[in-house]
Amino acid sequence: MNKIFKNESSLFGKIEKLFWTLYSKESFRFLIAGGINTVLGMVGAMLMRALFVSLNWNAKIEIPVNFPLPNWDIPYLIVFVLLLPVAYTFQALIAFQTKWSLKRMLVYPVSSIPNFICQELFIWLFEGVIGLSANWSYFLSPICSLPIMFFIIRFLVKPKKKPMERLNEITSIFCDIDGTLVNSKSRLDEETITSVKRIKDNKNFFLVSGRNFGGMKKIYDQLDLDTILICSNGALITDANKNVIKSYPLPKQIAYDIFEEFKESEYSVSVFDEFNWYVNKRNNYTKIEENIVEMEATEIDDAKKLNSIIKVMFIADEAIIEKLYPALKQKYKEVLVKRSKPTFIEISSKDIDKGIAIHVLKKILGLKKKNCMSFGDSIIDIPMFRECSINVLMANANDNIKAKADIIAESNDNHGVKNILDKLN
Repeated sequence: MNKIFKNESSLFGKIEKLFWTLYSKESFRFLIAGGINTVLGMVGAMLMRALFVSLNWNAKIEIPVNFPLPNWDIPYLIVFVLLLPVAYTFQALIAFQTKWSLKRMLVYPVSSIPNFICQELFIWLFEGVIGLSANWSYFLSPICSLPIMFFIIRFLVKPKKKPMERLNEITSIFCDIDGTLVNSKSRLDEETITSVKRIKDNKNFFLVSGRNFGGMKKIYDQLDLDTILICSNGALITDANKNVIKSYPLPKQIAYDIFEEFKESEYSVSVFDEFNWYVNKRNNYTKIEENIVEMEATEIDDAKKLNSIIKVMFIADEAIIEKLYPALKQKYKEVLVKRSKPTFIEISSKDIDKGIAIHVLKKILGLKKKNCMSFGDSIIDIPMFRECSINVLMANANDNIKAKADIIAESNDNHGVKNILDKLN
């Protein structure tokens, strides 16, 4: 923009700078457009009222009921309707800086219903109840209606952008690992690594996983990240140097009881403290998981040796998990029991999920929902949707949850995350 006052340190230069800073806000531009419309409406209503008076016409529509309802003001109503196209034009071009549209102009009068009701009620309040003059009532009624009308008019005037059109607003990405970021062999491909490294210098890229810290750290290092990690489905929020930001442990006795009950069974029962993985016995399922996360579990026979347990996990054949899941869910109602995969049951505190952890992190870092995007593939990832404005599920996600997503990306074996990240500026 061409500045009128070149010297920004002068009084007028500072005022001009402040004006353009405020002008960048929709709400401020709405006030400007609303101010213009208010002046036009007020002047028009005064002139129309004068015409009615000169012709001895009744300026009110009287409602013959005993209840004290307002009498609608006829001059104001006429001017209000006549100025609707003008009001739309100012709101579109000034307030919301969107393309003028005949279709939206024709829809815009819908806003006249709540707007007219609000303003007529305020006219009645100021003129009929408080006793102000008609001119003052005309002036004050649209001002008092502004906060309500901002949101109504914004919805009608400004077209809602499709998710893919809002990608340029994204500054923070929260990404699941297994089934999402890594391929079906649980490995990062070079294309994805390159894509993440391209955007990580001007956008926050956060890993959010059911894995524990150790299982996430190798992926984290491969991507050369410097962001905070959300581990164990949100039960641990930490930096890369193991400085714990927030931890949500299970009630100790429940965690001990679960491990004790099943430690001699055929199941592989894992317990996790903040940074370590322990298991009752290392079987084939354990070895598969160890290969996936590239770390080894430590066998223990007594979970009471651990000061804190943030997650318990069962890994077994799908048929066994199918039977075990409802039994655990019924018995341990004080905690969160989730079947994160067909062969997995994960038990954690009821006070946490991925969405809650993201909410905590957003508050710490001052992040806004409109600038956040999530990537996931399972029911465990859906809580992230509460905290992000654009939510992506992979093509390999269960069909039952795909309707919840804003975008369906390619599968994790077809560079789904990379393909979306490549569209970011």
